[in-house]
Amino acid sequence: MLERMRKFIENNRIFIPIVGGTGAVLLALLLGVFIMQGRLGAIRVEHEKSLAAFSAAEDKLYAANMEAFEKTLFGSFNEEQLVRIAKKNIRYGISINGKSLGKNESIVYSRRPTVAVLLSENYGKESLNQLPRNIIEMGSIMKKENAKDLMQVTFNEYSKMENNIYDYYYGNTLSYLVSDIKPGDIITLEIAPEIARLMEIEDNIIEVIYNKDVDDDDAEIEEGDAND
Repeated sequence: MLERMRKFIENNRIFIPIVGGTGAVLLALLLGVFIMQGRLGAIRVEHEKSLAAFSAAEDKLYAANMEAFEKTLFGSFNEEQLVRIAKKNIRYGISINGKSLGKNESIVYSRRPTVAVLLSENYGKESLNQLPRNIIEMGSIMKKENAKDLMQVTFNEYSKMENNIYDYYYGNTLSYLVSDIKPGDIITLEIAPEIARLMEIEDNIIEVIYNKDVDDDDAEIEEGDAND
């Protein structure tokens, strides 16, 4: 065995240096790749740090500009004018049992023994980018104490209603939850005319009929055909 190895080495004296040289080149290339990856990783980390610093600086500048703008608005307009400005940047909506009310819809069928009505106001991302939050919130009307002024709800004496207010980053929602409803009951919603106009609905009086045997989707189709 040793004799064969000796003869192989003697017969391949050129081949062995080539193999050794190739191995050295490959090793150098691998080392170069590792070094490059390390440098790229360091560059990536620095880049992410720079982006984070830029974003923080941008947020700080935006907050400073909004603060200065807010002071200018308070110095230039009275409270009534500011409320009008704020209201122009607020959108209103209504949903019944999770479905938005159609513009021409005045009768809604429900299969549930409860009716959940949500009145909402939405400031919107665009409005918050244009006006300071403190100014926009001056136009907010969705408050629990305003529930009866915004919408009158009529129901049977054995039913009951609960109001709640929910606030989120882009607005507020006022809920009217009527429970203990019996089949055939009609819940009447009378939305304040001003709110109905802002929501662009034609009839501010909505009737919700509890019929557990009627499919909600089919009922909506029938109501749509009747309106046509």
